[in-house]
Amino acid sequence: MVGTLSFLFACLYVSLSLWVRCMVRRPWPRDEQADAPLVSIIIAGRNEAEELPGCLESLMQLQYPTEKLEILLVDDGSHDGTLALLQAFAEGKQHVTVLALERQAKELSGKAGAVLQAIEKSSGEYLFITDADCRVPPRWIETHLTYFTAEVGMVGGLTLLHRRHSDTSWLDRVQSLDWLFLQIISSACAHTGKPLSWMGNNMAFRRLAYDEVGGYRKLNYSLIEDFSLLNAISRKTSWRVVLHTDQAAIVQSRPEKTLKQLYQQRRRWALGIQPVRPLGKMLMAVTYCIRMLVWLCAAMLHPAGWIALAAIVLGDGLILSSRPMLSARELFRAVPGFELFYFLFVVLMPPALWLDKTIIWKDDVYPY
Repeated sequence: MVGTLSFLFACLYVSLSLWVRCMVRRPWPRDEQADAPLVSIIIAGRNEAEELPGCLESLMQLQYPTEKLEILLVDDGSHDGTLALLQAFAEGKQHVTVLALERQAKELSGKAGAVLQAIEKSSGEYLFITDADCRVPPRWIETHLTYFTAEVGMVGGLTLLHRRHSDTSWLDRVQSLDWLFLQIISSACAHTGKPLSWMGNNMAFRRLAYDEVGGYRKLNYSLIEDFSLLNAISRKTSWRVVLHTDQAAIVQSRPEKTLKQLYQQRRRWALGIQPVRPLGKMLMAVTYCIRMLVWLCAAMLHPAGWIALAAIVLGDGLILSSRPMLSARELFRAVPGFELFYFLFVVLMPPALWLDKTIIWKDDVYPY
């Protein structure tokens, strides 16, 4: 029985991986816009003084007409000098606005409350969102805009993790592969018209699409506001969502520094995506079952576990190598740690969430 299940799930896992690989390689329709539209960039941050200079420097390198650009920088109740850095950056720049918020005065909890205030003060036809610990590429805006064909209301691009040091730690490498893995799967599913999720630090949307769903005020409470907005636009409107992997629009973010921070991040993600589409639930179920089969076979000393394990390594390799983001050497070095991380994550996270549904974000505790 265990041997049969291992073989069936192995075949299913590899087949799904091949499907993801084929779908993510399909090109998205593109449309060069004749005139540059007015764009609003919104960045909200709390206690990001360490990473903020890199973000602000990347904004200065954007290749987009300043007269068609406004940048709204939101300090979300920082106490580490973030506000002073934002104000210094905005000095003498008419297209840059700084908003200083008191955390207790926000209408909504978490990042959504800060982004909401900035959106309501913005005037752009297109709204671009990233985070204060991210670095955007020079052609970020132009590249995203080409994917806004007439029927597209939201566009997302890849976010990869940059190195903090020249000698990248195993934890950094594991997180880099994890982010790439999840985004490739999400991009593939978006080609079906049923996007699963995306990174909110590299997305853009039409104001029309945002207003059509009622904005953040009308969305269900969530600490991953990017998922809630994507879900609303893709399910409640006729706008299409494009999640592409164009290298010209890749945003660089930073990995979590410690296992504790990584665990809290993954808890927040796992709880926040519970309303995911049936396609996403099926993919998660297959991922969970095949890894549980490996543990079961190991406990029983059953050789079928090797079949399941080989299918996992082959399938994940097919997905991770579907886009030319990492060299073969980097993949070879990082995959063992990545697979160990995923085995532990898949098995241990569900009972951890069942026992405790509180979320910690930026030192605040939120019940879920």
